[in-house]
Amino acid sequence: MGSAGMAVQAETVTIEPGDTFWGISQETGISVDRLMELNSQYDPYALPIGGELVISKESGSPTEKFHTIQPGETLISIANLHEGVTLDELYE
Repeated sequence: MGSAGMAVQAETVTIEPGDTFWGISQETGISVDRLMELNSQYDPYALPIGGELVISKESGSPTEKFHTIQPGETLISIANLHEGVTLDELYE
């Protein structure tokens, strides 16, 4: 399913007892919808312990990250908190 010219690189996490799409989403910064799209073979209400969840398929694809804005924060201060994040990326 990778686009022409893009290297396909599968990154995975092993499902542990108590794991949920939401919890893994919080740990990895990938949206629940994206995790469910990448791992549609699994029942979201019964993830198999020891199974592998794909968390990234293509190198060079953006990784979704979330930040809860605190009082007094600015885009510059948020960018400084997250290494490698630019102001332009925050505007997107």
